Amino acid sequence: MLKTLAATLLFSSLAIAEDSVQLPTMVVNSRQESNLGSALNATHLDEEDLQRSGQRELAQVLRGTPGLSIVQGMKGAPSGLSLRGASGGVGLVNIDGIPLHGAMPGVVNLDLFPAETFGSSDILRGSSAMLDFGRNLGGTINLHSRNSREHGARLHLEGGSFGSLRESATADLGNADHSLNLTAGRDDLFDGTHWADSKQGNSERDDFHAHQLAMHLRDRFSERVQLDSSVYYVNSDNGVDKAGLIRPAPLEFDLVDDPGRLQQEIWLTQSTVGIDLHPQWHSELQLGYTKHRFNAVIGNVLPGSASYPIGFDNQLSLARWKNIHHIWLDAQQKRGFQLNWGGEGLYEQGLSVTGAGGQRGTGSGFANLQGDWDNWQSTLAVRADHFDNYGVHAVYHAGLSWRMTKQLHWFINGGTGYRPPSFNEMLMWPFGNTQLKQEQSIGGEGGLRWLPTDDTQFNVNFFHSRYTGLIKLERTAVPLGLYLINNIPHARVQGLETQWSTHWNTQLTTGIDYTWTDSKNSDTGKPLPRQPENIARFWGEWTWQTIPLTLWTQGIYRGKSFDTGGASVIGDSFHLDMQLSYQVITPLNLYLRGENLTDNRQSQILGWDIPGAAVYGGFKWVIM
Repeated sequence: MLKTLAATLLFSSLAIAEDSVQLPTMVVNSRQESNLGSALNATHLDEEDLQRSGQRELAQVLRGTPGLSIVQGMKGAPSGLSLRGASGGVGLVNIDGIPLHGAMPGVVNLDLFPAETFGSSDILRGSSAMLDFGRNLGGTINLHSRNSREHGARLHLEGGSFGSLRESATADLGNADHSLNLTAGRDDLFDGTHWADSKQGNSERDDFHAHQLAMHLRDRFSERVQLDSSVYYVNSDNGVDKAGLIRPAPLEFDLVDDPGRLQQEIWLTQSTVGIDLHPQWHSELQLGYTKHRFNAVIGNVLPGSASYPIGFDNQLSLARWKNIHHIWLDAQQKRGFQLNWGGEGLYEQGLSVTGAGGQRGTGSGFANLQGDWDNWQSTLAVRADHFDNYGVHAVYHAGLSWRMTKQLHWFINGGTGYRPPSFNEMLMWPFGNTQLKQEQSIGGEGGLRWLPTDDTQFNVNFFHSRYTGLIKLERTAVPLGLYLINNIPHARVQGLETQWSTHWNTQLTTGIDYTWTDSKNSDTGKPLPRQPENIARFWGEWTWQTIPLTLWTQGIYRGKSFDTGGASVIGDSFHLDMQLSYQVITPLNLYLRGENLTDNRQSQILGWDIPGAAVYGGFKWVIM
């Protein structure tokens, strides 16, 4: 019986083989979908990059990033930001595509947003920033909400120098189609740090208190419909000093001790619905709103004088419609086009404590065309803006990249920029300037991205930009050394930006970021204010094999810069930061971190103090 069964199966299989049809081999090519926002000159930081240093303040995490200059004094104070020499009153920093207003003209308070609140960040430089709705001439910093799709909860507690106590808690619920991410944080520096330069004899410390709430919601209702929403709320209160008379002959003002207070409140919310109208047509509608309230009460310039208020309220409403089309000319998706087009409307309001205010509407239309042809990629982009009181202005961007080998990419691009002054740049007393003119730029760049191995990456960019009417906050010799905001009629900025990182093995990862910047006021021949020629960052992370111990360290060098039309020199500085963390058990991590271990006290902006060496300790606990 067994022999008969075996023979039957054998003949049956032979018969099936004779009737079967031999199909040709099918090759499936995997290709990452094109993305107009992923320029080769951009820097992408994922959640691990943002949290690697353990530093809570976002300004600390971003220091030394190529092309980005950050100046800051006391903990919790606003940061002076510029990308490739250009700053901006609104939109230099964006959260989920919604612009943030500056705390004061030319400055943004990044310390109000803990780094662990965000899932990633993209720094887009030059005219390529317009591909992701950026309007600042030097580029934009785009922050993206944390987007964990797994269930979990975490607690983070830290304490240390300056009487600091910081807490944050996160909770995540999610799966492949739906997720909810919640973050709550609190920062207290009970002793605080000096606002006014302690080397001038100022002894008062200024405390800092803030709390933050953030929510991110993602829903995929079907294969064709998706919703992404986020809400941020920040409230802070801290001590400040004032601009006071420090030398009677010659008369000059500087920051001096004063028991003033500063309060800030920020609301930001957005919702984006995406619909696949066709296999080659994806459409998105985003609605957003942000509000920034800045109020301070400080003493007058003379001792014993009555206090006076400084304040400004900014509001912005946004509606953005974006359409994306993919048209591939071959099955392997190596030749084709991507077309982005749509429109945007913004409505801004600004009101000073003095009663001065204004409102402005902006209507925009944009189109971006990207072509892929084997190893070549080209981009053409245009945006036309209609600004109330400023008329219609168009800006352009063009780029070309070539993937010479699997490891080596080359690119070149260029474009123009245009930005009218923001309301707080014009109207915030006493810094604002109602006579400010609009900023304009033209520039280009070229660079290489080299990936010699899967664990090593090297980027180098050379850029050249020319600005007309560049808006800058600068210390003036007349009157009396105050910081005022003005246009620089003609400026030129060129430089070199490099990034290198290597994952040597499972234990060691290192990197170097370096920026060389040659900036010049073309009318005076002097450098731009507070723009160092050299900024370098060296970092490394070492993990022991035998014990669950990790050492992270970085050194940041900031070269000398100038202010007051080149007459005042700000010396160079070097800061060393280190963190040692120990994984006690899988859910519990203990750490000890030191910041500015070199105790460098060189001020980065004249009149402001810089905190000395500090030590912090804490734990991170994965609850579930």
